[in-house]
Amino acid sequence: MMRKLNALPVHSVLGSHTLRCLRGIALQPQNEQNTVVPFRGMAPQPPILWNDAICRVAKRQILPLELGGPKDQTYNAWRGDKFLSTAAAKVIHYSGRRHTKGTATKLTDTALSNSFMAKHKDVLLPEISNTLGHLSEHGISTILEAAVAEIYEANERAVHDLARWLLEKAETMPDPNAKGQLLHHGGSVYVKANREGSAHSPVYTAVAELHGMLAEGQGCTKKKAEQLASERV
Repeated sequence: MMRKLNALPVHSVLGSHTLRCLRGIALQPQNEQNTVVPFRGMAPQPPILWNDAICRVAKRQILPLELGGPKDQTYNAWRGDKFLSTAAAKVIHYSGRRHTKGTATKLTDTALSNSFMAKHKDVLLPEISNTLGHLSEHGISTILEAAVAEIYEANERAVHDLARWLLEKAETMPDPNAKGQLLHHGGSVYVKANREGSAHSPVYTAVAELHGMLAEGQGCTKKKAEQLASERV
C-alpha cells in the first residue's frame, strides 16, 4: 500500500509546482519578522510556499497507522494543530485589519475546522488527496495537521502560507449559520422596524453587532437580512 502511495505523481493546482518539487528547491527557515505571509482578506492566491513544502514530506510520516503511518501520527497531528493555530493568530495579528477577539475566533473556528480543511484537501494535500476519499473529515484534517508538524520547525513560513490561505478562503465563503455563530460569540442582530420597498416586494434591513463592530444587511425577508448582516460583522 505504501509503495503505491509513494509512487503517486506529484501534481498541484499550480503548473510550475511539479517543476519546483523535482528540482528540490529548499525553502530556508526565516527569522520571526519575515515568517508571516501577508493576509489580504480577499479571494486567496494559491498557497505556493505550502505546496512547495508538502511535496517534500515523506508520506509515511503523516498517514494514519491503518495506512502504514507511524504510531505517533496522532501526537504529531496534535502538535501540528497547535502550530497551525499559532500561525493563524500571527497572520491575523500582522494583517493590519481590525479584529476583535470575537471576530478572530469566528474566523479561525471556520478556517481551521475539520470540515473546512477536508473540503479543500485537493489544494492542501495535492499528492495524496485522491486516496483519501474513504476517510472521515477528522481523518483528513489529522493528516494535514501531521504534515504541519513535519514542516513547521524547518519552514515556518510555509505553514503561515497555509494559514493565510485557509483564513482568506474562509472569509470569501458565506457561513450558512452566520447568525448562530454571531450569537454564540456574544453578538446580536435585529431587524429595523421601518422596511423599504412595496407590500409585495419588501426590503428589510438588519443590524448585527459584535464587540462594538456594526454591520447592516438587506434582504427580501427578515431572515435573509439577518443572515447577511451576521456574515458582514
